[in-house]
Amino acid sequence: MAKWNPRWKVLDHEHSKFWQYEVKEIPEPNLQRDVFPYDEVSRIVFDHKIVPIDPPDEIFITDTTFRDGQQARPPYTVDQISKIFDFLARLSGPNGVIRQTEFFLYT
Repeated sequence: MAKWNPRWKVLDHEHSKFWQYEVKEIPEPNLQRDVFPYDEVSRIVFDHKIVPIDPPDEIFITDTTFRDGQQARPPYTVDQISKIFDFLARLSGPNGVIRQTEFFLYT
């Protein structure tokens, strides 16, 4: 049976018992060596299931450019930091989409 979902703005299908999963205890893991071999690039298996659209009512961004970026490369110059800050401010816009940013402080 299909019902209108006002949050996702789509018709939602209520699945039968066939679609319900149950957790099972197993004696040892199935490491799926045919999909994740140690000596080759991993393969991608498609199951053709559709992931439902579920956007949040409000989005926000947390930024680690000034933290992780400082670890992965030579430190930013003052001019680079100023430009990155301006880019982040433009991205955030008037609604404050960027909620937090992380820094390493150097002396």
